[in-house]
Amino acid sequence: MASPLRRTDNRVEKEIAKFLDKNLYPTLPFNRFTRIVEKSEQLKGKDVVFSSEFLGISNGVIDEKCTAHYVNKNIPTFAFELSFLLDDNTEVNGWLIDENKETEYYLLLWPKAKVEDESATAPYFTSNDIEQIDYILVKRENIILFLHSKGFDKNRLASASRYYRDNVHDIQHQNQLKQKYKEKVGFYFMITRNLPETPVNVIIYRKDLEKIATLKGTCLP
Repeated sequence: MASPLRRTDNRVEKEIAKFLDKNLYPTLPFNRFTRIVEKSEQLKGKDVVFSSEFLGISNGVIDEKCTAHYVNKNIPTFAFELSFLLDDNTEVNGWLIDENKETEYYLLLWPKAKVEDESATAPYFTSNDIEQIDYILVKRENIILFLHSKGFDKNRLASASRYYRDNVHDIQHQNQLKQKYKEKVGFYFMITRNLPETPVNVIIYRKDLEKIATLKGTCLP
């Protein structure tokens, strides 16, 4: 069963999709787009299929990613999922390294919106509440190559995920490793044990994502 936080994120993601369909995808450099509505296709990591003559892309597959509960925070990082647990505690690959995903691009989103309670763990807002969204369109392959260039291929990412799941159980240990990885490779890992799915993520800085981006900008109403 999905956590309340993830259910709220899903509600907000639908509102963000409305905003993007109205204010981003119909504008240049996008020439045409199709919103994927079939659940079976969405589970393959497909939210939008788009084409852009300017970017030289035909029928590119986008998976939209927005950490909705960080609305208005303008955080300098983005989390990429390496693994999570199913209801039976089986560990499976997260969306970044899941070979079954058909995602070609991630649209990473940092929203600003009017919300009733910014201190809420999972603030809710609608498409009409959104004031702007900063975005980065980045090729999935380029993220994998960036991590690989720092010595982390998919096998080592999976090993790091298993290590965190088996050995990192307190904030102090996690913070020690965070500092170590930041100094050594410029990104770090995090496990979130207060969620039922207990995801392990690799945290990449926005400045590094911008360097490998296909497109970046700000979408306004």
